[in-house]
Amino acid sequence: MILRKDWINFIKSNKLNWSNVSALKGWEGQSVIDYYIYATPTMFLIDKNKRLIALLKSFEELKSILEIE
Repeated sequence: MILRKDWINFIKSNKLNWSNVSALKGWEGQSVIDYYIYATPTMFLIDKNKRLIALLKSFEELKSILEIE
């Protein structure tokens, strides 16, 4: 199980300045249900209005989308 403080420290130390959600309770956590998580990692691309743009399969797919837009 990931400790909340370790997760927050990782985000800060790696300057991940976008929305982050973690299932700190593992597969029993509410975020797993809310976001339909079935594997890890799971990546979503959302716009500034928090609308879902894409469910990403890889970092390469993210890079491809960001280069086009």
